[in-house]
This record gives sequence, C-alpha cells and structure tokens, in this order.
Amino acid sequence: MSNFEKDIISLGEVHEMTTIKAEFKVTSDKNVVKVKPSCGCTPSKFTKKLVTITYRTGNIPFHLQSIGKSEIVKYADIYFDDNSVERVSMVATLIK
Repeated sequence: MSNFEKDIISLGEVHEMTTIKAEFKVTSDKNVVKVKPSCGCTPSKFTKKLVTITYRTGNIPFHLQSIGKSEIVKYADIYFDDNSVERVSMVATLIK
C-alpha cells in the first residue's frame, strides 16, 4: 500500500524547454525525512507530508525527432521516519 495519494503522476504532453513539477502528498501517518531523486536534473523539495519534484525538459532526442515526441520518466526514492523507502514517479510526453 502506498504512503502517497498517488505514487505515479502523469503530466500529459509538455513542450520542449519547459519546467514541470509533480507534487506527491503523503496520506499515511509517516513523515518524510529524505528524498533521493533519480538524477541531478530532478531537484526536489519536501516537508514531512509533501514532496515536490521539478524537471526542466530538454529537446526531443535527434533519433526521435521524426516522430515528434519522446517519453519522459523521472523518479525519486522517498525515505520515511520508520526507515521505509518508497519510489514516486512523474511521467510525461515531450512534444515539439
């Protein structure tokens, strides 16, 4: 069972060179103590009951430009005060 209202947030279609954010609300009685994003391109902020992950989209990779879109998946591992860990993700489709 997830500790979040949603552990995967779909942001739909987003344009190149856009900043996107996903907010994950904790619904359990646990408190967030640490967030470890998947990479340095997804900075995060958190309180005991809310995690916000931010990502600045780039350009569609060259090999996918003829299609005109590319899938984005970014995630972070969330550490709680009871030493449990849960992964949250944001997904989007990058378009021209």
